[in-house]
Amino acid sequence: AQGTGGRAQDAGDRAQDAGDRGQDAGDRAQEAGERAHPTPHTLQPTIIFAGAKLPLICVYNNEVSVIKADRQSIGYRKSDLDFNFTNHSVPVRQGMCFYLSTDGFTDQSGGEKNIRFGKARFRKLLKENAHLPFDEQRERVFEAFEAYRGGDERRDDVTVLGFGFR
Repeated sequence: AQGTGGRAQDAGDRAQDAGDRGQDAGDRAQEAGERAHPTPHTLQPTIIFAGAKLPLICVYNNEVSVIKADRQSIGYRKSDLDFNFTNHSVPVRQGMCFYLSTDGFTDQSGGEKNIRFGKARFRKLLKENAHLPFDEQRERVFEAFEAYRGGDERRDDVTVLGFGFR
């Protein structure tokens, strides 16, 4: 009886092994099919951005790029309700950081010459801090804003949104 059970177990193991090999072959066929005909889960992750006057700023590999927004506003009485905003597809890679900001940050006056903070200074600030965790970036961006503003009143609403793929 012991020998018979052993042969049945061996046959079961061989059947399981054959099933596993069939599964592996099936997985390889599925992968080959996905390369030939990509499905949504095999495509590179992408962000679709459509902006109204405010751009999307990307920092990647210590380089800053700006995805421009349309020169059309939303939410105002004179806004064109039928305007078709431009969709920008941005391939996402590990290490990318993205930022959106209201114009209140760049329009804030201050500094030694009491001039606007400006877009170039803002982008440089983001570039210098993009390698940090977002909670530290928040602190540094806030500190830079407050230091630049000095005693001047805040001119406008100030919102900065950052997110990344680490």
